[in-house]
Amino acid sequence: MPARELVCPRPLDARILPVPETWIPAFDAAELVPGAAKLVRSDDKQIAVFRTENGEIYAVDNRCPHEGYPLLSGQVKGCVLTCAWHNFKFDLRDGSCVLGDDDVRTFPVRVIGHRVEVDVQDPDPSEQLPRLWTSLEEALLERRLGKVARDITRLLQLGTSVEQLALFVVRFDAERGEFGSTHVLPVAMDVLDYAPRFQGMDIVLPLMQPFELAAETHVRRAKRAVAEPVHPGEDPLLARQRFHEFVEAEETEAAESLLRGALQAGWQRDVIEPWFLELCADHFLDFGHALIYSIKVFDFLDIVGFEHADDILSALLYMIGVGTREDTLPPWTPFRARLHEIEPGFEEMLSFQDGDGPEGWSRDAFVAAVTDGKDAEAFEAIAASLRLGVPISQMIEGLVLAASERLLRFDVAHDANPGVQDGWLFATHILTYANAVRAAMQRHRGPRSLRHLFFLARFINKAKTLDNAPETRGILVKIRLRETRTDALAQIVDHIRRKQTGEAVSLVLKYLSRRRDLDRLRSALLDLALADSSAVRPIIVAHMIKTTIAAFDECNHFDERDKMRSHPVLALTRFLASPVVERFTARQSHEAVNFVVHGKVPKVLS
Repeated sequence: MPARELVCPRPLDARILPVPETWIPAFDAAELVPGAAKLVRSDDKQIAVFRTENGEIYAVDNRCPHEGYPLLSGQVKGCVLTCAWHNFKFDLRDGSCVLGDDDVRTFPVRVIGHRVEVDVQDPDPSEQLPRLWTSLEEALLERRLGKVARDITRLLQLGTSVEQLALFVVRFDAERGEFGSTHVLPVAMDVLDYAPRFQGMDIVLPLMQPFELAAETHVRRAKRAVAEPVHPGEDPLLARQRFHEFVEAEETEAAESLLRGALQAGWQRDVIEPWFLELCADHFLDFGHALIYSIKVFDFLDIVGFEHADDILSALLYMIGVGTREDTLPPWTPFRARLHEIEPGFEEMLSFQDGDGPEGWSRDAFVAAVTDGKDAEAFEAIAASLRLGVPISQMIEGLVLAASERLLRFDVAHDANPGVQDGWLFATHILTYANAVRAAMQRHRGPRSLRHLFFLARFINKAKTLDNAPETRGILVKIRLRETRTDALAQIVDHIRRKQTGEAVSLVLKYLSRRRDLDRLRSALLDLALADSSAVRPIIVAHMIKTTIAAFDECNHFDERDKMRSHPVLALTRFLASPVVERFTARQSHEAVNFVVHGKVPKVLS
């Protein structure tokens, strides 16, 4: 930061000012010689009053806004006060920080006769809020996480809601995402999901999760240009068709203009949400991220207000438009051919959902086909079930069980292998995508939406290459669950922290089989995800949070008497209790050498 020339101005004659009631007597002016400082207390305030070598008197909050060290012990040179602890520097005239993070609060001072008086009136919150919002944005761009946390806390103190803060970070992410929306969006929604269980300022910790992720992702990143809105016309169905055509042709600017025009025309969730859900059915995008985010975003907008959709949905659309269309890759060629052949019958298949469903359909056989069958068998498991009129809800139960089994079988050696791209984070998407497919089918069910089921089955089946060897899959061990619910939860968390996978999964299975409080277990595992000792990198924490939310949501969709109900939570537990690689430098170095020197592309097992 360039040096600033600081020249103390001539003090105003305070005697001509009115005398508000908030002025308090501090001390006799003779007690404060040039170069000295005195502490003044007023209720909960500690005020440091300084007299410069030129004789001017200034007052600031005695607590350094960085970490609270007494500024009274600092040094003053000219009009610059230096905190003795971390060398932060403040202009005494206005409190601005000239080296460091936060400005310090100043207090008006006057001299009446021989008496020094200080005005302790608190500033109007309406004047503080704009400054704090600007400060928070600057802190995010500079990745100053301590300042982010302090600004969040100060905003909460001034009455800012959790929803307003979540909206701020999602909008920040939307404005600056180089490739559109990031994990900030779903994590912010998940924070709102479990925020009610936090009291008072305890909410700062969960709020920090999306903010830290945004700070890491968007350091000094400029805002992305947004297309100007174009009126969508009067027919939402025709507009939706044009919207899909634009995205399919990767004309993202035209699609964005149409979307923004529709939103500015007042079209609401009932019109816009199907646009996105069907868009996510056009292709299998970025191993499920597009659908996962689309499900989260409309729940988020329900909470913060759909009037903010224009700020957020454009970024999600851009993310979809530039995302990888996995289903267009060569290994998906047989799948595409099967889907193309069967899709004309989707409308008829959907009509079969009106019945009661067939007798004798085997969920176990369905799960086995999706989990262990060949790719054609997994595809046919979906197609045959649709032809039989098996309720989609039952099919999704089977798909969730298959997805959970995939996580329970995941070979952790892949995560530690720098020569393989498919690690734990990839594996978690199998379950979170299954959760998103369930939500999508509940919200919008048309012939084209059946593609979600086929994509999910393919995703699960294709990942069987990540399974550990059959002889190593028995992870359950003999261990006694503590008697009381509190002790049992502490026992589970302890084994997860120690990465004792077999013990943790076995304890959770016993806990759930005894029908212990599911919400308490969910809260304990979310608290674990928030702890600094659980993970270091924000992206790991993000996956811990969203997989926990998804696993318990799926568990709650099963009948309480279903013996397989615990499967999603067991899968989650295995992930949480497994070592997870957080730095990818070794992998990136390995891939760089392999590609640049040997011309080899990165290895992907799934």
